[in-house]
Amino acid sequence: MIELKSLVINEHCINFKKEAIFKAIKSHKNSLTFLGFQIVNDYSLLIQILINCTKLETLEITQERSSFFTNRNPSQQFYLNNHSISVKHFYHKNIVGNENFFKTFLKMTSRNLQTFSSRYITREILDIMWEHCPNISYLNVSTYSFYISSFFQLIDSLKFLEHFTLEIQDGYPNFHEYDLQQLASKLPHSLNYLGINFFLTPNQLNFFLNECKAQIQTLELNYFHLHDIDYVHTVLKYSQEVKCLKLVKYKKGIYGMGYCRFNPELYCRRNNRNENHICKNKGFKYFKKKLDCNDKGTIKIGDLSLCEVKPYSYSFYGYPDLI
Repeated sequence: MIELKSLVINEHCINFKKEAIFKAIKSHKNSLTFLGFQIVNDYSLLIQILINCTKLETLEITQERSSFFTNRNPSQQFYLNNHSISVKHFYHKNIVGNENFFKTFLKMTSRNLQTFSSRYITREILDIMWEHCPNISYLNVSTYSFYISSFFQLIDSLKFLEHFTLEIQDGYPNFHEYDLQQLASKLPHSLNYLGINFFLTPNQLNFFLNECKAQIQTLELNYFHLHDIDYVHTVLKYSQEVKCLKLVKYKKGIYGMGYCRFNPELYCRRNNRNENHICKNKGFKYFKKKLDCNDKGTIKIGDLSLCEVKPYSYSFYGYPDLI
């Protein structure tokens, strides 16, 4: 008998009898390590599947269609019966989800859970994560600006957090200095990858970085303007002060403006610096041609590298480490 390690169930399987799906997956319960669903229409069945697949490490729910199936029975209750789930890595791509499933799943994975990547989040889910999931090391979430204060308690509790990306869906949040200071101060020393997918002015970015105690090695800024000298100066100054920052990723296109090249002559003139001294002694390297969509080159400014980051994805195969 063939033993499956990975299984992805597409949307056409939702018309199958639940018993048939459960029986088919259960026959591979001792070998499955990856399980993916495009659509879930019975979360109670999914819980039973997860309980039985004792070797399962990764669960992905894509749900790329409408929310008809995803939120069909949002008040559905699940019974734990003191069972646990072995899943370590969880990916949820849709902005709509079943809150009760999330809370049950987080309680049952508990200390096993290491990766949580989701575009669906609520305050109650954040509270459950804070209470039950202290070993999360990779956290990728999308939320709204009025939820930001709910993250402080969670982030402060994740002592093993290495990778954190935060997307604000309203894009241009009106953050107060207190919010930025709280978020920056809560980031643990273990963090080495920080992704900011919301707009900050150069002054706000400078304030945030100065308040941050984490030893960030890679900084992802999806609203970073490569052609804006103030942004370049902020990240360059920070990298020279803390020494640990080695890579800044920016997003091409309408926000990243990747078609604009960095001009060290303009940078030096705007900041009253001697271009020859900086270029020769600090090791400026830069492209003399415009970057196009297919250009994967890296701009070097001393020890700091700047490169393009691909669009955000909350799926397993779109994970930033795989880029």
